[in-house]
Amino acid sequence: MSNSSKELVERVYSFLEKADLFVWDFSILMTMDNIELINWLAHMAIKNKKQVFVSKEFYRCYSIVVKSSSAEQREIAQNTNALLTLMKNNSVLVSNSKYQTTASIVKALHMNPKVAFLCASNSEAAELLVSSENTQAMILAITQEGKLCCCNKDKLSELIDTEVNNDKKNKFVLPIKEMPKIGSRLKTDDDRYFVLVDEISSGAEGTVYSTNDNRYVCKVFHEKQLSVLRCKKLKFFENRQVRYDGICWPEKIVYTMDGKPVGYIMQRAYGREMSKIFDGEESILEYFPQWKRIDLVNLSIKILEKFIYLHLLGIKVGDIRPQNIVIGNDASVYLIDMDSCQIEDYPCPFGDEDFTPAENQGKAFDSFLRTYRNERFSIYVLVFTILFLGAHPYAQKNGADTIAEEIYAHSFPYPLNSKEKCPWAPVGGYDRIWNITPQSICTLFYNCFKSDERADIVELLMMLDSYKNILKTKCGPDSPEMKLGFDDSYDDYYSQQNTAGRYINNVVSVAQDTSSSSYIPLNSGQYIGNSGYPNNSVSSAYNTVANQNYNINVSNNTVQQKAPKKKKNNVILWVIILVCIYILITFAMISSYIDDGSFLAIKSIVENFNSLILGG
Repeated sequence: MSNSSKELVERVYSFLEKADLFVWDFSILMTMDNIELINWLAHMAIKNKKQVFVSKEFYRCYSIVVKSSSAEQREIAQNTNALLTLMKNNSVLVSNSKYQTTASIVKALHMNPKVAFLCASNSEAAELLVSSENTQAMILAITQEGKLCCCNKDKLSELIDTEVNNDKKNKFVLPIKEMPKIGSRLKTDDDRYFVLVDEISSGAEGTVYSTNDNRYVCKVFHEKQLSVLRCKKLKFFENRQVRYDGICWPEKIVYTMDGKPVGYIMQRAYGREMSKIFDGEESILEYFPQWKRIDLVNLSIKILEKFIYLHLLGIKVGDIRPQNIVIGNDASVYLIDMDSCQIEDYPCPFGDEDFTPAENQGKAFDSFLRTYRNERFSIYVLVFTILFLGAHPYAQKNGADTIAEEIYAHSFPYPLNSKEKCPWAPVGGYDRIWNITPQSICTLFYNCFKSDERADIVELLMMLDSYKNILKTKCGPDSPEMKLGFDDSYDDYYSQQNTAGRYINNVVSVAQDTSSSSYIPLNSGQYIGNSGYPNNSVSSAYNTVANQNYNINVSNNTVQQKAPKKKKNNVILWVIILVCIYILITFAMISSYIDDGSFLAIKSIVENFNSLILGG
C-alpha cells in the first residue's frame, strides 16, 4: 500500500471512528471498482463494534443488481452478501421495521452527529441528505471516479452537479466527409466491426440500422447533429458500464474506418412502443388477449427495476414517456432512446410536459439538471398510466385545456380513500380501477399528485411486489380484482361484492411487514419470502437476524435490540376473570328478581369465591 493510500485509510478510519452507527446505501457498491473498500468497512465495523444498518430497500436493490449482465457488478453484490452474513454473525448488523427505505432512515437520523451515512456522491441518498434541513450526520461519499470523501452536508453539496455543462467549445459540430449508409462498415475502439444492414427507423437526430450482429443495432447521427458535447456525453455513457437486459444503452461509440465518430451501438429491442399498446382496455387486449391486472403489475415492476438500476449508477432517465418503452410479445421490456439520459453535468435535453413536475413546467429541458425528486414524479405518472390502462393521473371530467395546467394546480381527481366515489374521474370505468387498487398504492399516488409528496421509487416497487403476491395467491383469474378495467355500466364493486378489498387491502401489511425476512439474502444470492423468489431453506442464524427488531433512538443515537416480550401470566388472567364473575354474582344477589332458592345457591357460590379470591 502506497503512503497516500495509507494516509487515506487513516483519515477515513479516524473520521468513521467518531460514529456509533453506519448506514449503508446500496449506491456505494455500484461506484466501486472492486470489493476491497466495502470489505475494509465491514471489518472496521466488526473490529470497533460499530453497528451497521441496512434497510429492506438495500436488499431489494441487491435483488436487482444480481440480475445485471455485468459480471463485475454481480460479483460485488454477491460478495457484499457474504459480508452481511459476517457482520450478522458478529452482532453488528442491525435493522428496524420502521425504516425500510433510504428516505425514511435519512429523515430519522440526518440530524444525528454520531451517525455516518455511506453512499455515492451522485446518489439519491446524497440528494436527500443535502436537501434535508439541519443535516449534522457524517457522510462518507464515493465519487464516480472512485475518490473517497469524508463530508459534512456543505462539502457533499459541492460534489453534486447542479449546473449544466455550457462550454461553448463543446457545441462545435464535428465534420464528416461521407455519412455511413446501408452496407457501410464501422468499428469500435476495441476493434469490433459492424456492417449496417437495414434501416429500422429515422428521426430528427439520426437513423437506426440493423447490423450483422443480431444482438445490436447502430444509431448513426445525421450530418451536423454530432457535436463535441454529444461525443463527450457518449464517452461518459461508454465508461459507465450499464449492462442490464432490456436497457438499450449506448455501449460503444462507432467510428468510420478513418476514425471519425458517427454514432453508437446498443442492444436491440423487439416489440411495440408502449404508447401504441396502452390506449384503453381494448387496445391492450388486442396485443395481449390473455392479460389480467397482475400482468400490469408485472410490467410496472420490470420497468421500475430498470429505472432503479440506472439510479444506483447515478443516471437519471429524464425523458420518461411511453414512447420510449418497448414491450415484446413475451412481455419483455426495453428502455430505448437512452442517449438522452442525464449523466454528470450533461442534461437530458428532451421531455414531455405531461410527465414533467410542476416545478419544471415551462423550462427548456436542456437548461437545467433534473433531480431524483423530479424523476420520481415522472415515474409515478408512468406507473399510474400502466395500472389505469393508458389514462393520465390528471385526466378528468371538465378539466383544464391541458394536462400541464392540471399538474401545475395539483388537480388530482381521485380521493385519498380508495373506497370513496370518484365523481371527477374520467369516463371509462377508471373510478372502479381506483376502487380495486390497494389503499397503500392509492396513498402513494395521492400524496404524489395531490400533496406533492413523492415517496421513494423503491417503496413503490415493494408495494407492487406485495400487490403481485396478493393477486397471485389470493385472487382467482376471474375475480374482479384481476380485471383490467370496468365500463361505466358495471355495478358498484363494493356494493355487490361481500369480499371486496378482503385481500387487496392486505398489501399494506405485507409491504410494511415487521419481519425483514422477505429480503434477507441467501449465500446463493437468492431470496426468501413472498416476492417471487424461491423459498429455499435458510439457516437458523438467518432466521434469527430476519426476525430481530432493533430500537434506533434518534435522540442519543443508540441502537438496541428489543427485549423479547414476556408472556402474560395465566394466573393473573384467571384472577381477573374470577373477580369479574364475583362482581356479577354480587349484583345478582341484590336483584329483586332472584327467588329464595336461587339466592341460597348463589350465596353459596359467592362464599366459595370469597374464600378463593379474598382468602375469607
